Amino acid sequence: MAASAPVSIKNLMKFAAFFFVLLAAEICTCRAQEKLEWETQLHASLNMMAERLTSRFTPWVVPNRVFRVEDFGAVADGKTLNTSAINSTIDACSSQGGGVVQFSNGDYVSGTVVLKSGVMLEVAAGSRLLGSTNLADFPVSRTVTDPEHKQALIFAEGRERIGIRGPGEIGGRGPFDPLTEDPRPVNWEPAPWRPYLIHLVDSKKVVIDGITLKDSGLWQMQDYANCDEITLQGITVANPSREKCDGINIDGCRNVIVRNCLVYSEGRGLFFHGLTTKPTENVLVENSKFFGTGPMLQYGPSSGIFRNVLIRNVEIGGSTEDMPSWRKWPAFTGISWEVAEGGLLENVIVSNVHMVRTKKPFRLMTLDSPRRRPEMPKPKPPIIRHAVLENIRGETLGCPSEIWCMENLVVRGIRISLRGTDLKESADSYGFKVVNGHDVHFIDVQITPESFDTRPCFWVFGSSKAVTLNGKPLRESPR
Repeated sequence: MAASAPVSIKNLMKFAAFFFVLLAAEICTCRAQEKLEWETQLHASLNMMAERLTSRFTPWVVPNRVFRVEDFGAVADGKTLNTSAINSTIDACSSQGGGVVQFSNGDYVSGTVVLKSGVMLEVAAGSRLLGSTNLADFPVSRTVTDPEHKQALIFAEGRERIGIRGPGEIGGRGPFDPLTEDPRPVNWEPAPWRPYLIHLVDSKKVVIDGITLKDSGLWQMQDYANCDEITLQGITVANPSREKCDGINIDGCRNVIVRNCLVYSEGRGLFFHGLTTKPTENVLVENSKFFGTGPMLQYGPSSGIFRNVLIRNVEIGGSTEDMPSWRKWPAFTGISWEVAEGGLLENVIVSNVHMVRTKKPFRLMTLDSPRRRPEMPKPKPPIIRHAVLENIRGETLGCPSEIWCMENLVVRGIRISLRGTDLKESADSYGFKVVNGHDVHFIDVQITPESFDTRPCFWVFGSSKAVTLNGKPLRESPR
């Protein structure tokens, strides 16, 4: 009996050592789950921004005056061209202090409608505003901000307090023939000579509310360029009529709310770009669904500025057989950020996302400038920093996510199941490929292959520094 005591003490010491190792590992894991200091500050800042946008930048109050387009000569028979009558109604409404220009019953065909300050276009239930199929009815509009040739069904430049509301429909009549797969009416020319559905430039206090938008002539259905205080709420977008058609395009705008929207597109769902060279900042996107075949939430490629953006509670992914779509394809990418030389993306949170029928979950990268002339000086390096992707769940089609040249990124609470494996896309990993990343932190990330995969989940290479998984370093992978 006396000889057995040292053995018991020795076993007890081994158990205690093992217990303390487990405790230390648990403490490290708990610390890894804690938000980083800059991450906590970013959450507080963007939540405050969202509250300010929601409470301060409310939709403008429309005067209680109604101007019926029929009273100015419009005929809702689906044939008569009503451009002059509709614009006369808008002129009268604006000159009298603003109000509602109403399309009350039927189908109204028109060329370019020019919105003016204080005017809310209202398409009543059962009514449609339809674009003419004759390009001569859409004069070219060149603006200081957007000097290229642009034509549109609804156009405004330099206006304040303008809007469009439903519950009716606005259609660009850009359908495709399923037999010939030709999406253009026979008398339409190739882009860029086809019209937008909506093109608003340099305007303030813009409201698009409860309207259905269908079949744009141009691939960009609705384009908002250098506008301030924009609210898009409760709209339904169906733009599947040709390849690469987008749902919503926002270019160099500030104080933007997109909420409770449903988008079907043949290209990008929600597209932020920087052709105007103006910054896109202070943006709230929430409680919406975006389906299509391109990247669903995309910024760039652009050399502009994209900052202070909160996207939360959204569903994104590819189309299904029961959705309005030309091609029943998965979305190419769920979330795509492409920042070119001279560009800056910072202070962005994407939270609570359900991702379905998507080929690649994330594609985040910097690029060389695509449009720089040889004689031009080299711009500043592109920057992507201070971004959080969190609580993202769903199924994708087996292509790994890419993260190139980012700094200060947190990827947290990810649950993605892979359906299939695309070895052609990447022989390096099935989860994430990180190239030249600095301070990139993966926390509570689970990528589950459909079957056993010999590739690692994470592949890190280049000049990457401080890339971690649950607080532990991810070493550079061998080539």
